[in-house]
Amino acid sequence: MLGRQGNRRLVLAADAAARAAGLRVGIPASKAQVLVPNLQSFDLDTAADAEALDRVALW
Repeated sequence: MLGRQGNRRLVLAADAAARAAGLRVGIPASKAQVLVPNLQSFDLDTAADAEALDRVALW
């Protein structure tokens, strides 16, 4: 999971396989791509997360 801190894209979360490959929370996304060239990453979408939580709360 990637997100922004200012104008930098950083790793916000990494699963066990990613951590085993050397990824750590807080490293720049560009370094993550170098460490794991076939990395599948997803950008954090706080608006979509909030909307989904609202739907669950209404359920």
